[in-house]
Amino acid sequence: MYNKDGDNMKVQFLGTGSISSLSASASIIINDEIVIDMGNGVYKRLLNEKIDITKIKYLVITHLHGDHCFDLPFFLLGLSKIKGGSKKITIIAENKLKRKIKKLLKMAFPYSYRKILRELSITYINNKKLNNFNLSKELNISSFKVFHGNMTNAHGYILDNNKTKLLVSGDTSYCNIIKEYLNICDYAILDSSLSKGNESHMGVDNIEHISKIYKNTKIYSTHMSPNSKEKLKKIEENNINLFIPEDGNIINI
Repeated sequence: MYNKDGDNMKVQFLGTGSISSLSASASIIINDEIVIDMGNGVYKRLLNEKIDITKIKYLVITHLHGDHCFDLPFFLLGLSKIKGGSKKITIIAENKLKRKIKKLLKMAFPYSYRKILRELSITYINNKKLNNFNLSKELNISSFKVFHGNMTNAHGYILDNNKTKLLVSGDTSYCNIIKEYLNICDYAILDSSLSKGNESHMGVDNIEHISKIYKNTKIYSTHMSPNSKEKLKKIEENNINLFIPEDGNIINI
């Protein structure tokens, strides 16, 4: 488990894997109340970590590929069935998600999806409107578009608690906007899917380069394939600012 000094931003890795990994899909939860991405395996990770899902206030979805949003029906079902807890949730994503959530629920639970939606109070916020959006008294979030192949609405995020800035890249190539934000962020959780980066994903080559160039930024790899994870662990051994987390690991920023 990775622990750092300070307790203003607790970041837990719910999943660190790509589609081909045995790990849950890439996802983090911040301060036990803000989840970024809800792909396959993430809901069970919440349950395994004994996280009270009624305390989750925000779901942030980087983009609408299945390994980033297909556990939404199971999370929403679980939330709807809890007695006595909050049934309110705010979902931050692109505009199409509202319509797609209904379709996902209908596929998953064709005879009860309407009841699930009636039990919940869901607020939707467009990713494009995030500019120092206040998530809590101490924490703001801003979004920015990244370059993820043919996916035109993929986003990354900057989370700022007035002391520390955290970059969450989402799925992206090693593009100029990532380079720009690495210059100002203290921590970065970065797509590390491939051995060699391409127009859709960053690779081990990009992560190794980043860890050498941005020495003041602590780099955490995620969305790892088994192959990229094995290679990254070898690089981690000789690199003081690169960390390869496992599902469940926590950092305190």
